[in-house]
Amino acid sequence: MSSGGLQRVVGVFRHRDYTIYTAGNSLSLIGLWMQRIGVGWLTWELTHSPTWLGIIAMAEFFPVVVMGPIGGVLADRFDRASNMIIFQSVAMTASAGLFLLVWSGLINIWLLSGLTLAVGIASGLNSASRLALAPSLVPKDDLTTAIAMNSMVFNTARFIGPAIAGVVINLWGVEFAFACNALSYLTLIWALWSIRSKLRSSSAIREIPGNILFQIYEGIAIVFTNRGSRTVMLMMLATAILLRPIVQLLPGIADEILKSGVNGFAYLTASIGGGAIVGGYWMAQRSSPNTFNMALVGILISLLANAGLLTAESLVSALPYACALGAGMVITGIGIQSTLQMSTPEKMRGRVLSLYGICFMGGPALGALIMGALAEVYGFKPPIFAASLVIFVLWTWIWPSRRKTEESLKRLRLANPE
Repeated sequence: MSSGGLQRVVGVFRHRDYTIYTAGNSLSLIGLWMQRIGVGWLTWELTHSPTWLGIIAMAEFFPVVVMGPIGGVLADRFDRASNMIIFQSVAMTASAGLFLLVWSGLINIWLLSGLTLAVGIASGLNSASRLALAPSLVPKDDLTTAIAMNSMVFNTARFIGPAIAGVVINLWGVEFAFACNALSYLTLIWALWSIRSKLRSSSAIREIPGNILFQIYEGIAIVFTNRGSRTVMLMMLATAILLRPIVQLLPGIADEILKSGVNGFAYLTASIGGGAIVGGYWMAQRSSPNTFNMALVGILISLLANAGLLTAESLVSALPYACALGAGMVITGIGIQSTLQMSTPEKMRGRVLSLYGICFMGGPALGALIMGALAEVYGFKPPIFAASLVIFVLWTWIWPSRRKTEESLKRLRLANPE
């Protein structure tokens, strides 16, 4: 990596508020990934059902489809850090409830579903404020690097959290993974409280006219009336539904295909996180990445890694493909989010990014439910291979017209100056 690239990566932390937010978010995300491992494994222990893995994924991620647009309006109307404090507090309470129910022996799949749904609702409302916060913390020149670093933080937590969760679950039980997550929320709430007053005084967020349904419509319209942003959102939705659900199905893949149990599940999840760190670091150090093209490259890497992971004959041979899958998914995510961030005016950013959040969180939930149900009948491999084939066909359609897409995005930027 060039010294200039390293300076970009390190230099983003010269912004005080971004550094404070990143520190608090890092510990919170480790706790989040501990809980996701705990929820996934507890679901498998309670049911041994791929369908239930999909249902639980739906409960956590699909509420963003309903709550995301409302959260987008809230992100454009009110202070984003204050919004996040409220929603994170709700999620913390639900995590504490999971700990108490498992610890007391009262947990069942329905209670697990209900509390996971509560976390999902809070996350759906929180998503737009979280995604739209970055431009308030760093100048525009550092935005792509900040987004890439946020992704690296997320995926470093994906690497560390499952490793810790595997130890905690084996030594003390799954309930202590939930307890760790509940406590970790406090670090993010502290960070948001620390930067809240400054963001309020300097924020460009203002009262926006019209009722909430019209404001949601405005966000949808600015995306779907432009060819470029429409193509980018289609890419995001398709990969979210058809590629990313493999992560939600990992407990079953680890147990039934690779015969490696909870430790194999944790190692696969951590390997995906490790690959994502590499992909995020590569994106972060690029001075002027062509973010749309990079997203397309990331999709191709993910497709190849997906095929390799499903044909692996042992956990050891599967881990490199899991790493490549993590790198491909994060390159895709950073590329798409950066493209939308830089094409969207500030006054609409929360609502546009709420649509990104719907795809990013709701898509895998829907895909996991469908693939989990199909896996119940046909096994894990056929539905995942079929989904990958659909993505490949879509990729071959979008790649030749990528320049027209970039030109359309440029026109959107010029038509909506800051």
